[in-house]
Amino acid sequence: MATYALLIEPSFNRVYTRSAPDVLAAELAFMDRVVLGGRIGETRRVDRGGATFVELDVDEPLAPDDLAVLVNLSSVYVLFEVCGGALVPAEVTPIAWYDDDLLTTLRYSGKTNEQFTELLVNLAVAASTAATRRRVAGLPIRLLDPMAGRGTTLNQGLMDGFDVIGIEVEQRDTDAYIQFLTTWLESKRIKHRIQSWTYRKGRPTTAHQTRITIKRVLDEVPADQVVDIIHDDTLLAREHLKRSSVDVIVADLPYGIQHGSRTAQWGSSRDATGLLVDALPVWRSVLCGDGAISLAWNRRMLARTELVALLESAGFEVLDRDDRSFEHRVDRTISRDVVVATKPTS
Repeated sequence: MATYALLIEPSFNRVYTRSAPDVLAAELAFMDRVVLGGRIGETRRVDRGGATFVELDVDEPLAPDDLAVLVNLSSVYVLFEVCGGALVPAEVTPIAWYDDDLLTTLRYSGKTNEQFTELLVNLAVAASTAATRRRVAGLPIRLLDPMAGRGTTLNQGLMDGFDVIGIEVEQRDTDAYIQFLTTWLESKRIKHRIQSWTYRKGRPTTAHQTRITIKRVLDEVPADQVVDIIHDDTLLAREHLKRSSVDVIVADLPYGIQHGSRTAQWGSSRDATGLLVDALPVWRSVLCGDGAISLAWNRRMLARTELVALLESAGFEVLDRDDRSFEHRVDRTISRDVVVATKPTS
């Protein structure tokens, strides 16, 4: 028997900090099912010296690859092995291609919590056979946020070493993200190249695309990352992306004043239902076979059964259809939950 303790990372969001142990336990249970092979036994919350841990038991000590899964969970600050009541730090380093100020520097009203964003990315990648194959082969994973806002999800993808694509209908948001990322890269003296395109002909609105290629070398091998920021309606994603060209899709659906949806067809709305009817088939078309989609939404505006039905009508296979373990309170009007689905190969 071996016991591990996951120290919860403090969050700027106090409400999320209170929910973090339960959300982390749900993430751990998900990873156990899809990655770790059901080896984790009991999990429990433990408070030591004013710090909160989630502890877990396994029959045998975990291998380094399995420890890497634990240390990269969304709310984990430090991973310890419990030895005779003492906490011994595990000799494994979290994935982080860049300094963490890439995630924490940018602040704006309505920003999704960084730890929760990492959770959404972790779930999608773990559920995707395609992403797992590419990671094992050392190939870049392509992540799409079809409602990218000011790029929180894109930054998390960059931290994980992915190529990222963000589609956002509000030009002020895409402009703000491009300004932030280029300024950040310049401040870190990271080489990069910027290209831009404009789409006008035969379109109801003008669209803009900016590509930032980040020049990197790993183990003496070029490992450039590509960031595509697209100012356009998400329903027009196929004008910018090839069919079956992304491995995972991650989105925080509109669920409040700061997260209203807006497309050319639907206008401004805080109701994601109408948007999803049209958007999910488009998103599915650009997702590769065995790819996965991870969505967060407000359960008070859309029942889980309705969202599951929308995903299945669009041709997705939903994992854990009735699971509510990720549900947590954001504020008085928002009860946030997560659903994960995959695109079958046939």
